[in-house]
Amino acid sequence: MPQKYSINVLIVNEDRENLLSLEKFLESHDLNITSVSSGKKAQILIKEQEFAFIFVNTGLQKKKALETAGYIGKIAGDTPVIILSPEGMEKEFAFFEHESGVIDCISKPITMAVLRNKMNLFTEFYIQKKLLKKQTQLLRQKDEELGKMRVQLEELTARLNDLSFPGSLTMLPDRRRFGEFLELEWRRCIRSGGEVSLLMIEIDSFEEYIECYGRPAGDELLRKVAAVLAGSAKRVPDFVVHYSEGNFAVVLPQTNKNDAVFVAERMRDGVELQGFEHLKSAQADHVTISLGIAGSAPTPDSSPADLIDASSECLDKAREEGGNRMIAAD
Repeated sequence: MPQKYSINVLIVNEDRENLLSLEKFLESHDLNITSVSSGKKAQILIKEQEFAFIFVNTGLQKKKALETAGYIGKIAGDTPVIILSPEGMEKEFAFFEHESGVIDCISKPITMAVLRNKMNLFTEFYIQKKLLKKQTQLLRQKDEELGKMRVQLEELTARLNDLSFPGSLTMLPDRRRFGEFLELEWRRCIRSGGEVSLLMIEIDSFEEYIECYGRPAGDELLRKVAAVLAGSAKRVPDFVVHYSEGNFAVVLPQTNKNDAVFVAERMRDGVELQGFEHLKSAQADHVTISLGIAGSAPTPDSSPADLIDASSECLDKAREEGGNRMIAAD
């Protein structure tokens, strides 16, 4: 009989009866046989090794036979136990089976035809149990994989929405999508580890620019600055948004604060090098920006709001110190 699994069989022979014919029969069917002479030895083996089924050979003493059957049945768990009962005691064991966990009984002397049927039945039971266990494990793994894929799909959908529905003025995502994206990135970092950094950006003296050049020119400046910032965010995951009026925000996934400083410097230099005229600026005769920088390694106890507050405080300091500069959180 071809077997997909290694089939181990335990024989507990407390009566020390010669069971050579039983062992030879089982071995002839490619079953691995282990024999012990006591229930205590069987207990040790059952804890250490997996058996397809267990034969228990008891003696003629009714009380001892029942004790042994019950003892082995309880420690065997869901492993089938077959009692080789003395002739005339079948009814005793049949009554005892439900309490002990013992599920079958063969009367001695053993008939090979009966033994073959029992062996085939319990071998098939064992194989089906192993297959079911393996399928259960595979389903559990697939559930975990589906869970991860579901989260990834949410993240990709959010990013697609951000690209598909930009703000009408600057062609960048708006503040609402900024919150959604940062929340997703925060959860991803908690789940997989990593850091995220945030740049809060303000066009210096933007109100004065509008007073000097008018609202349409102010809108055009926003579009130009947005293009510079987006061009300075060189990685695909970097997320630039029009946060409010003359303010922008940049989410930098998988980026620590030190690396975020380099990105901020590139953006500040990029805007200044454009030389957009601003004769009413308190900082220079051209448009400049100020930046607040903060980074975080998200934990379940932290919140994206903490990162926003930290970078906003740094932006406030940059403005208070005269603008056209960047300040990073400690």
